[in-house]
Amino acid sequence: MQQQQQHGDIVENLPTDQQEPSPHETQLFDTVFTQKKTIFDTIMGESKNILLLGALYILLSLPPLDNLLKRYIPLLESPYMLVGFKAVLLMVIYFVVVNIYLVRK
Repeated sequence: MQQQQQHGDIVENLPTDQQEPSPHETQLFDTVFTQKKTIFDTIMGESKNILLLGALYILLSLPPLDNLLKRYIPLLESPYMLVGFKAVLLMVIYFVVVNIYLVRK
């Protein structure tokens, strides 16, 4: 009869720690054991930003918004000023929405 050699410890015989892992240990585990993102995951992650920018662009391109902005900010009667203001508004809204989304994650 041939005897089997053991190549390491049996999991049930290893000592265990009943303490919760610290935040540092949890972050370390997450870093070490993360899975690589697939191309599909990358495309889906980036498409959210593109869809958000598209929706904001459409919203800011509506004529009623132009009229509303011109009514309350007389400086925007110039088409160039209006376009510049809406571009800055788009950047600010995008920045706020993306950062609120990241804070919640």
